[in-house]
Amino acid sequence: MVRQKEPRVRKNKSPSLIYDLLAGIVILMALYLRARGIAWGLPMVLEEATPMREAYEIWIEILRGNIDLNPHFFNYPSFTIYLQMLLQYLGFLAQYFFGPGYNLHAYVWLHQLDPSTFLLIGRASSLIFSVGGIYLMYLIMKKILEPAAGLLTVTLLALVSFHIVESRLVQTDLSLSFFTTLCVFLALKLTERRDLRGYIYFGIALGLATASKYNGLFALVSLLPAHFYVTGLENKKWSARLLDRRLLAAGAAAALIFLLTSPYCLLDFSSFWKDLSFERGHMQMGHFTVAENQGNGFLFYWQKVLLPGFGYLMALFSLGGIIFIWSPPGLRGGRAGRAGTGRRPGGL
Repeated sequence: MVRQKEPRVRKNKSPSLIYDLLAGIVILMALYLRARGIAWGLPMVLEEATPMREAYEIWIEILRGNIDLNPHFFNYPSFTIYLQMLLQYLGFLAQYFFGPGYNLHAYVWLHQLDPSTFLLIGRASSLIFSVGGIYLMYLIMKKILEPAAGLLTVTLLALVSFHIVESRLVQTDLSLSFFTTLCVFLALKLTERRDLRGYIYFGIALGLATASKYNGLFALVSLLPAHFYVTGLENKKWSARLLDRRLLAAGAAAALIFLLTSPYCLLDFSSFWKDLSFERGHMQMGHFTVAENQGNGFLFYWQKVLLPGFGYLMALFSLGGIIFIWSPPGLRGGRAGRAGTGRRPGGL
């Protein structure tokens, strides 16, 4: 008796497409909410705006004939400073060809009277990093759970007032957040495609996260479980896992990108170490040496930042998400809960 082949059943991808479209609408809404108040306070500088100011100081020195790209400021790495320099120069080109046509000297010096343009340029870059991070969160939740979870995540994040306010500031936090989230996404991708290129991409993202803010280096923790999962599938010994050339390539790529975007951390090492040591003491004593900042850092940020900024509902959602991520896979729904059924797992 000849056994007939079962007909192939085509997977219906339309629900996923619908969620993608809905997520796109939510992300556009998030963009609108953040862009709507982007000109707040101008021309007053009522925010930290450190990367913008440091970039502007380098331009001032260049116009004085002192071409020195050393920021002489290492409390933060230099990626965001050089990014602001590039964006400020692109702003100069835009007004030169399509606007008043000021030369570089006039363009830079006029911003001592009114820094509004430079502030708007810097805020626009924060806005892009913010919305890009929201999109990455959708991709991550869609991958490890279901598209519906991704849609819920981006909807909640798009409406968080604290995130909206931070998206309008010229700081290092939004680029740090974007690149650390990108690291998590690329680590998840490694569980599906275990090639050298994926490790190098992760290293580039890790280097940019660290070059945005030194604590971006901690994004490395997202690579390690993915790497040990991948090498476990390949039945490698522990020594071989640690010396795997792909892991070494990721570290080399991260170091190279960090040095390319913050080269004076090495070239002016004494100044770098001095400022880094200051920041280390700064963190130990508490932000602005406020007594209530001392002690447990997690509890401080939970009480003074997350609860006031997110609200109790969102804070509980965040806590529930942490518990969910660390729960056994069998207790989860969606793709993660089906990882032990013989199908390729969608995440770690």
